[in-house]
Amino acid sequence: MVFCVRTFLCLSFVLTANARNVHQKDQTGGLRRSAHLHSLQKQDLQSAVAAVLGDGHNIHHGHLEEIQRRISPLWKSLPTNEFGRIDRRSLRYAVHRYFMQVYSMSVIGLEPAQVNGQHDDALLLSKVVPAYVKTELEGKSAQVGFSLEDAVVMVATLERLMSDSGHELLEKSYEAVNQKTGESVGRASAKRILEAYMLRWMLGDDTEGIEELESNQTLLEESLEDWPTISGFVHGELQTLEFARRAPLKAMLHDSWNEFRPRFSFTDVETVVNSVTMSFGNFWTTECQRVKQLLVDMDHSKTGRVSLADFYGAAMNGEWRFSESKDYLRAMGALDETSAWRGPKVIITNYMQAASNCIVSSPHYRVCCANECDTILADLEAKVEAPLAASEDILQIVAAHESSSDVVRLSASLKKQLEDIARTGPGGLVPLHGRLFAQWLHYVFPQECPFPHKSGATVALSPLEFGDDYAASEQEMSSIAAVSQDTPSGETEDEWLSQWSQEEELLSESTHLHAPWEVKLSGSSVCILLVMIAAFAAHKVTSGLGRLDVLPTSSKTHCC
Repeated sequence: MVFCVRTFLCLSFVLTANARNVHQKDQTGGLRRSAHLHSLQKQDLQSAVAAVLGDGHNIHHGHLEEIQRRISPLWKSLPTNEFGRIDRRSLRYAVHRYFMQVYSMSVIGLEPAQVNGQHDDALLLSKVVPAYVKTELEGKSAQVGFSLEDAVVMVATLERLMSDSGHELLEKSYEAVNQKTGESVGRASAKRILEAYMLRWMLGDDTEGIEELESNQTLLEESLEDWPTISGFVHGELQTLEFARRAPLKAMLHDSWNEFRPRFSFTDVETVVNSVTMSFGNFWTTECQRVKQLLVDMDHSKTGRVSLADFYGAAMNGEWRFSESKDYLRAMGALDETSAWRGPKVIITNYMQAASNCIVSSPHYRVCCANECDTILADLEAKVEAPLAASEDILQIVAAHESSSDVVRLSASLKKQLEDIARTGPGGLVPLHGRLFAQWLHYVFPQECPFPHKSGATVALSPLEFGDDYAASEQEMSSIAAVSQDTPSGETEDEWLSQWSQEEELLSESTHLHAPWEVKLSGSSVCILLVMIAAFAAHKVTSGLGRLDVLPTSSKTHCC
């Protein structure tokens, strides 16, 4: 046994030392090769994007570098395999996080693992560029894992496809205002076309409702109280295009442009639509914050929850947004029903992230409210730079983080919960991308971080997709609102933590949680190596000393 243990320790030491030496040499040599590698990477990224979108994609390398810069901190915190790559599920997660961070957009098919999505991959990629899905998402990359460059290309591709996805809807908008797509239009007509587009973009397939609103301006502003703000935003985007055209160089390129009597081609209007698509989520942030504040004001115990009675009470008092049925709230994961005597409660963060609060639900993506927890998690990822972290390090980082709602709970019981997560985690550390840690973050930041339900327990369906039962009846709302089930006195911590569950779900269970320079050997590989070394040592002893009894006979029964 002594030989076996010593051989293993020596072997591990030599392999680890060699690996670290290689890593250090790579760092030193990287200084000399950095310019060359940067040039190669630039060519590779451009070539990869061109292979998907064609040579005329017009995506500059500077933008690709910006995508990579934004994703890198998250990437360093993701678990990788022996090739230093991530699996398919982690790729989906990384791309989803990027679009929510930058655009407040949720791509259909890339929803979080806890949401039971209807598609295995981004629907837009599957339908528009199936060759990319076949060769990359289902081909060689799927076998060995995905690199950071793969994620950059996927993001850039989806950005372009999402930006260009409004072409057909814009044609319908031209038809709705009796304009021909082949003819240029004046400023007033361009504004009407853009307003027609916005209605169709936001209301989807509700053709009857769209036509009714377009025929009655008063009804339009009563039904969509934010319509003047939305209309002003779109007109502002059109003005931005006008200002750009007034620049001397642009004016030379557009000989027919007259700033006093501007005319807009279909391509011009489509350029505005593309800009609106990718910027509307950030514009809508103010409205999201207004709605959230209404809920926070009803959160008397500061637990990130509002009694369903108060929720429906607000709806009965004119806040029409809070009228989702119990079944719909439950399906979206926005309802906490663990307290029998306090009654059901609406989880603020889950409600704000639910599909019902997405202002736009297109076939390929949704424009939703930003996930405020992402800022907290991104701060952790940037400081830890690994998939695992010690509980004491997490506590130090979290304690220094300022909550937007000034509600940060780091009670003794929550500190113990984090220690328990670490105790059952790999090497006594906390997986940053596991369900238990996400659950812990929810209770520490109850008004920023959503509660993570188990996989498949919730759905991401818009009201139209859910069906006619998405809204509660007036009778149902009034009966629940009539009895207040919450009291300002608050609740005990045990009551508050009643929704806590011990089921862990790691983002990637099949990959190794280790640093890139660490060498990982399977049990069988170690045994084979030890047997070979033992045989080699025995041969040396036999040939050099003529004795075999210097090796402990007990070693062969314990190595493997």
